[in-house]
Amino acid sequence: KLRQDRPDYFKTLCETDVTFRAYSPGLDNVHIVGSYPTVELTQTGDLYRVRDLFFVRDNYRMVRTLDVQIREKWWKAYSYFRKQIDDPANHFTKKLDSHEMVIIDNWRVMHGRHP
Repeated sequence: KLRQDRPDYFKTLCETDVTFRAYSPGLDNVHIVGSYPTVELTQTGDLYRVRDLFFVRDNYRMVRTLDVQIREKWWKAYSYFRKQIDDPANHFTKKLDSHEMVIIDNWRVMHGRHP
């Protein structure tokens, strides 16, 4: 939908590297850092992976480039992208019974949990 509705934003999310960090002090101080575009495509242009870590999404420093125009362009694209994700109209909710489980492709499906 993003590719159709806002191809400019989609392109920005595919081309702008973003730094993602995961730090777990309780796990022998593991600190993992990587820089990638938010949306990755295959060589044929199909969706390959979407990266979005909620605990760093509001950190403006996560965009690697120092070019202010690129940073602002990415932030607008990302804010639009997050609005689409956070919109309940785009959510699917299923309460699992005790004997059920779900297997998903973690790179292609946004997922979360409710209490």
